[in-house]
Amino acid sequence: MGPKLGCPPKQESKVQKQIEKQDAAERNAIEGKFGEGKRTYGLGLIQAYLRNHQ
Repeated sequence: MGPKLGCPPKQESKVQKQIEKQDAAERNAIEGKFGEGKRTYGLGLIQAYLRNHQ
């Protein structure tokens, strides 16, 4: 997932564009759920200490 590293290809196949679009749609759905949790359920307020910092 995510953009390829390096120089972009001169010609990109339709299949590759379709795969990238699908990947972006999946990421949007996941990020949307995180945002919903933060807004609706206050999950942005949760804080925790690591075990080695107690």
